[in-house]
Amino acid sequence: MTAFFYFLGEQKHICIFSLSAIIISQHTGDITSSKSSRISENSSFSSNILPPPAMPYLFNRAYGALIGQCCGDALGCRYKFRSADDVKEQMLTDQDDSYFLPIRGSSVFEFPPGQVNDGTEYCMLVARSLSRQGSVEISDIVESILRWKNSDPIGTHNPVFEALELETENEDPQISGGQLEKKITLSALLKNKSSLSNMCLSIATPLAISTATRLNDSMTASTSIRLTRLTQPHPACQDAVRVLAAAIRSLILCPDPQIAYEVAIKNAKTSIVLEHLEDARRRPHPFPEDEIDNAGSGSFENKVPIDYLGITLQIAFYHLLYSESFYDGIISTIALGGDTTANAAITGALLGARFGAQSIPQQWKDTVENAKLERHKTFPDVFLSDAQSLVNRLLYKLSF
Repeated sequence: MTAFFYFLGEQKHICIFSLSAIIISQHTGDITSSKSSRISENSSFSSNILPPPAMPYLFNRAYGALIGQCCGDALGCRYKFRSADDVKEQMLTDQDDSYFLPIRGSSVFEFPPGQVNDGTEYCMLVARSLSRQGSVEISDIVESILRWKNSDPIGTHNPVFEALELETENEDPQISGGQLEKKITLSALLKNKSSLSNMCLSIATPLAISTATRLNDSMTASTSIRLTRLTQPHPACQDAVRVLAAAIRSLILCPDPQIAYEVAIKNAKTSIVLEHLEDARRRPHPFPEDEIDNAGSGSFENKVPIDYLGITLQIAFYHLLYSESFYDGIISTIALGGDTTANAAITGALLGARFGAQSIPQQWKDTVENAKLERHKTFPDVFLSDAQSLVNRLLYKLSF
């Protein structure tokens, strides 16, 4: 076990890191373990929960991860499915007089400023279910997905809907949660086993936040695999969500990008995910620059779908390693073109956890948190005015 020192404001902290657990203490905070993995609303903090002195800093980074994902998503929607050159030109036009890029929404995709896309809607659906139930309840998640489908959701290609028989999946009131989970997992294997869409990456953030205060990080991995198998059972999808959730959790506990990157590498089990993580040290995108610039013209998309999770994962980890600020990392991500919504959302989750919520431009946070949109009426899960209290519940009030 190795100790790493860093500073936040005037407070000195110690990051204590091992491959099986990443925990943080402040000054003389004791680090202990417990067989119990439950925390109740009225109990004092049990010994499997991080000691109270560190918690304000954990909250700042956990909130940064969630709101960072939302801001990246909302900013990126204006530029999605376009070439890098086209996006860069549009971004220059969109800057305000101080050369800041605001969240402007998209008239092409009928996105008002502050609205998020389907990936982050899926993220918020899972976050709300975890908060509401206090644990992973498959029946509640399925019910939430049904509400989502019936709310006229954004996007036309959604692997979550494709994997499930959503009209009949939970029609039997006698079916147990375990039986329902097995039924849905089998359905996904039959219908969606080859999907490598980046949609699955969206749920890593609430999973990382909800398991961050548990000293045993195996809960992050097991929960990530369990939920990913419901819709995208390909081994690389399960691996990618597990790796991403582990990295976000690492950053919430200790905002060192090198540590988080090593955690990701050590957690990777498939060659697909490992290769993209290793390539992230050298370049932001899996394909040569001339092919990135041709995205949308045919040659790029003929090789791999634009929403391929490997692209999103590599872009996000590259910017985790090399970005000097949240703003610069998000701008650089969007400038690559392609699926700018998902790419900026996942990059935003990592950078929000690394730099903390205070590093995210206030104008961006205000735009997504204060927006009052028609979409919020049909699917209120994505109304973000309570984002801070939601993160607080995910951190401290869940019982796994």
